[in-house]
Amino acid sequence: MPSLEPYFQQAIDEIMKSSEDLVKPFEEMLEKAGVSYEVRILEGTPGSHISDVARIEKADLIVMGSRGVSDLAGLFLGSVAHQVLHKAECPIFITK
Repeated sequence: MPSLEPYFQQAIDEIMKSSEDLVKPFEEMLEKAGVSYEVRILEGTPGSHISDVARIEKADLIVMGSRGVSDLAGLFLGSVAHQVLHKAECPIFITK
């Protein structure tokens, strides 16, 4: 049976490229404004990972947007923002 590893790696590479392309305009905006930042592209559930990284990095603040409407609990905030709001240990600034 042929190995699927090259196809798997190709899929990962395409996902990473798409993620980097998605983040690029925000990086340009932050650089233009002179804001210090770090980019993290992680796989998994964002609601948990955002809170975990903020805790590990001892973040002072999480800034995130809200636009989703996926369940009753997240009706006004969106499900990811709602999860982060309840899991994070630092203050959260949610903007629309």
